[in-house]
Amino acid sequence: MAEAVLSRGYSQVDEESKPPRTYKDVEWAFAFVAHLVGVVAIAAAFLPELLARSRAGATDDADASANATADASATDPQVVAALNHALSLSLPFVGVGIAVGLAWAVVWITIVQAFAKQLIYVSLFAPPVFFGLTALSLVGSGAIMPALLVAMLGGFFLFYALWILRHPWRVQFAQLCLTTVSAVIKKYPGTYMAAFASIVPATVYHLGLFAAFTSTYSYYSTRAETITHVDEQGHVYKGKDIGFAGKALMAFLALSLYWSAQVINNVVHVTNSGVVATWYFMQHNMPASPTAGSLRRALSTSFGSICLGSLLVALVQLLRNAVENAKRNSGESPIAMVILCCVSCFVGILEWLLELFNHWAFVQVAIYGKDFKTAAKDTMQLVKSKGLDGLVNMNLTGAAVGLGATIGALLTGGVVALASYHPLLSPAAQDSGLSDSAKSVYTIAFALVIVVSVLLAIFFASMVSSTVTSGTTTLFVCFAEDPAALQASNRELHDRFEQITAEYLAEHPYDGPMPSTNGHPAGPPVAQHMYGSGGPPHAYAVPARGNVA
Repeated sequence: MAEAVLSRGYSQVDEESKPPRTYKDVEWAFAFVAHLVGVVAIAAAFLPELLARSRAGATDDADASANATADASATDPQVVAALNHALSLSLPFVGVGIAVGLAWAVVWITIVQAFAKQLIYVSLFAPPVFFGLTALSLVGSGAIMPALLVAMLGGFFLFYALWILRHPWRVQFAQLCLTTVSAVIKKYPGTYMAAFASIVPATVYHLGLFAAFTSTYSYYSTRAETITHVDEQGHVYKGKDIGFAGKALMAFLALSLYWSAQVINNVVHVTNSGVVATWYFMQHNMPASPTAGSLRRALSTSFGSICLGSLLVALVQLLRNAVENAKRNSGESPIAMVILCCVSCFVGILEWLLELFNHWAFVQVAIYGKDFKTAAKDTMQLVKSKGLDGLVNMNLTGAAVGLGATIGALLTGGVVALASYHPLLSPAAQDSGLSDSAKSVYTIAFALVIVVSVLLAIFFASMVSSTVTSGTTTLFVCFAEDPAALQASNRELHDRFEQITAEYLAEHPYDGPMPSTNGHPAGPPVAQHMYGSGGPPHAYAVPARGNVA
């Protein structure tokens, strides 16, 4: 009976037992929205005064600015002409950089799918080779101690690479994850399109936050008391104390910056994880637009959970910011510097651990629609049973796809440099009458065009890489918790995973919780969350998790 049901996959629907999709951690979604309203209110309260002061200042300084501009033009009018000319020449090549960067980001998915194993090995041995060569160059220059430190770091990466080679199944598993997820992303390009689309709300938010931040600081700084500090050497430092209210509002805006950035990134992560999970459980019954459905869940039923998890990381980031400010203001006290450096290191590690934990917990949110507390609890159980394997797999796949940013940067920078070299540098070379200052304008424009293009290429490739990383983590969690579901939806892929991991999974069975609804096993809640009230509540019988031998 079980085999018969398994063969049908997720195609059987029981209309009477489908529970409606429920909203989780709603209070934190309201808290996030309320804090955005607070940012808007702050900007509305203080921005009019800043604008009025700016208009008044512009009027008062109009003649002085005009005279200064006239003097600068009279001194070297060629510089002004060179600036305008260089700008008009540079913009098309920035467009070339954008086009090449975007094209590379899309092509990179195909490259990852075709050469996953080779990329994994390159990412394994590139760090020890790089640090080894760096250590040799430092020894040649006589810097022995830095060379030893770099050599030790390279030795660590070499040890890790050799350890991976002793367990070739890890590379095989990571390779299969990469090729599978890359194929899913190519089939559903809405995944990385969602990542690119996140730029729009991020830009709008940052513009609003900038207005709130500058207007708030301007309001309180004009009313602040001037304070003077004299250090032990007699140096005098002056500053302004904006008071408790000003500091509280600035801290709130800083928290808003961190919180909103985390929320936007995690919405994209949950969206991509939801698409891969939908594919994992329902390959033969996929919705028409899985990305849109996953995004809708991330912005509705799971949004509160995303806001809660993101807030935890944002609070740690705010603490790290406070520690860094304390370090800058600690003076020359060696004891204070040592203590603050230790605290800064601890907070930095805590931030990294929280971000890593959230990355895995939000996969649980995306797959099962859990609240954040339950997702965190189940993630801890998964970490206890397969934490090392998940971390190693994430490292192997993440490092492999991360090569795309480096290669894309070199490719885009090279293309833009070759394309812009003659148009941007020939005016300075051909016109012997140009001043040195005017000639330097073209040189600076040439360098800036390359730098901007490289940064954009890194950004685009990182967007795609983060999509793949979300997918590989989701695939790992799905297979670790529910391998039988893959057997139902894609028996061939399931057998390939089993061939690689059967021995290890037999030694390390997963003992985590197995969600159920109406007496049905793990598959139904997943299907219900993926489809909501319109999805299949049960479709197959699965054995206990971990019993996949």
